[in-house]
Amino acid sequence: MKKSIGSFLLLMTAAVTANAQSYLGQWYSEENDTYLLFDADSLVYAYGVEPDNCYEFETFAHADDGEFITLSDIEGSVSFPYVLEADTLLITEEQEEGSYVASNQDLSSLLNCADIYSWSCGSQGCYQTAVGEGEYLSEDDCTEFCLFTSITEQEGKRVVVYPNPFRDHTVLEFKEIPLEYNLYDVNGRIHRSERVMENRLQLNKGDLPSGIYHLEVIWTSTVSTVKLFIE
Repeated sequence: MKKSIGSFLLLMTAAVTANAQSYLGQWYSEENDTYLLFDADSLVYAYGVEPDNCYEFETFAHADDGEFITLSDIEGSVSFPYVLEADTLLITEEQEEGSYVASNQDLSSLLNCADIYSWSCGSQGCYQTAVGEGEYLSEDDCTEFCLFTSITEQEGKRVVVYPNPFRDHTVLEFKEIPLEYNLYDVNGRIHRSERVMENRLQLNKGDLPSGIYHLEVIWTSTVSTVKLFIE
């Protein structure tokens, strides 16, 4: 999948390569209504969603060799040429240069899109919820990003997850009862490991940070993996 700074729509947690990054700090692009926050542990990226005027947040591993900013997630890495000129950070993306100026915006004060979500994805497809109780902004978003719209479509799969993405909990359904499952973050750290005694269970977010995870389900003779998105 082709990647760009503006193409990642989910939040994930990652570690950073230990370099003396010159671009550490917060930056803002007026033309894109975009905030970038580089710190010693991760890169947090926030962007405006029109016309709802809400913001999504996402996190990547980042590294700097003096010429390129490299962002990494579980799907790989992508590098962007950059130049730091006084209080301006210039990042080149797809041959276009984006200009960011130093900023100190309190990102926690921005309206999170999750607060106005009103569509969710269930085992039978997308359905409307009360405002703030869904996983998607619109039915189109739900249709596009809901990975498991129908149990019927998943008859050949060993694992069905819905909703996905989720905020509080999701349901795991197994075609055959597995031995156990393991939940890993993008750095390979295991956050959950549990023996399974039935073919359906609820996975609660609990204290898990928002982000992207790998769910590994183990049977006697095979292993399946599913990508989970926690908002």
